[in-house]
Amino acid sequence: MPTPSRRRRGFFAAFCVAGLVAGCTAAPASPSGPTIYSGPTVAFVTPTPSPATGSPSPQPSTSASPAPVVREAWPNGQIVDGYALVGPGTGWVRASGGVFETNDNGTSWANVMPPGLTGPQIRGLGAFDSDLAMLATADVDATTTTYTIWRTADGGASWASTDLPDVPHDPNCSSFDCDDASAAASVDPAAYFDFVDPRTVFVWFGLDAGVAGTENHVFETLGGGETWLARTVDIQPPAGGPPGPLRIQFMTPSVGVVEMSYQTSTTTSGWGSWTTQLLPSKDWRLPTITFLQPDQWIADLGLQSGSTSYGYAVSADQGKTWAARTAVMPATNGSNSATVTFLSAADWNATVGLPTTSHDRNFDGMAYTYSSSDGGRTWVLKGQQPFHGSRATWIDSTHGWSGPNPWASTSGAGNGKLYTTTDGGATWRLIAS
Repeated sequence: MPTPSRRRRGFFAAFCVAGLVAGCTAAPASPSGPTIYSGPTVAFVTPTPSPATGSPSPQPSTSASPAPVVREAWPNGQIVDGYALVGPGTGWVRASGGVFETNDNGTSWANVMPPGLTGPQIRGLGAFDSDLAMLATADVDATTTTYTIWRTADGGASWASTDLPDVPHDPNCSSFDCDDASAAASVDPAAYFDFVDPRTVFVWFGLDAGVAGTENHVFETLGGGETWLARTVDIQPPAGGPPGPLRIQFMTPSVGVVEMSYQTSTTTSGWGSWTTQLLPSKDWRLPTITFLQPDQWIADLGLQSGSTSYGYAVSADQGKTWAARTAVMPATNGSNSATVTFLSAADWNATVGLPTTSHDRNFDGMAYTYSSSDGGRTWVLKGQQPFHGSRATWIDSTHGWSGPNPWASTSGAGNGKLYTTTDGGATWRLIAS
């Protein structure tokens, strides 16, 4: 799934490695503080090959430097599972055949999959820029799952990994084949990342908890991913509202928000010091909040049923209070869904969708891109988005990607393909399939 940026900058195989770094011993936890996991940590480094001709080069006694990343055309026949757009034309993609990175808008790609991994093991992808990225993989056994966080700081030339503590999954393997990757994925779900800065990152995932709903697991690193802090989430779903997925995003290491459905819990002094309130709408809309400035936040509340009235909310005190606002969204022959990417207070890009079913607010039909340069007062139609269920991710007003859409009700929305635009959605180009 895409990893939206609100800072505007979204084992099983045997293998050999040149360098192997032993895992660190877990740091002792403070009696009242978070538990720290440093787990078994393995660093993978690709050795630099000797020249093909001439005298052999002497090999150093220390671990070899990573080999240069090789960029080639996209290998056709892939199924795109998720992506992270981190800059104009720069992004990461996880697909059935690897993990890929591009810095030229899909003209060339580097397959930087960590050694020994396969595509079905990957449960999440997050990235900060063209160098810094993380993956989450899951190793499933009869009663528990081990999530492993992989990290790279050199564009995928080398990776290191750290295991998180085992978590119980529900149901156990009595109801599915643990060795069936697709079946395991249905039990142990996707992991999501929030890069606050190069050193501070959150990862979270929600596991089934019997009939009680979802048990959320949250971890934070303050050191770039080598060690992780277990964070407790005791935020309950709003009364009468859907539990919804959890979303975490921090503007700084101490200022951030946890969203569940239309309920927000904000902090200005780090994890756990929460101010909890409801947004002025019960629409279920995630992702929602965008940080425009340190004291200027804005929330997408969605299109009101049967109208062109689009709701949003603004906060001038870092999420402590919210004021409801409305804008008139362009009507597109019976559109029933709209979502806005707030690029600035004035520059907005909107996806306006048509239904293919009677269920309201589904992103399952054809979608169109509109842009506004005056904060939603007037709109310009840019063009049709590339597929049914499309919901573009924007890095600025002209550069965007659209691929697999986890918010669409249409099964397989995106059909495992990725498209790019450089003209604000007027035209789209297929770059990965």
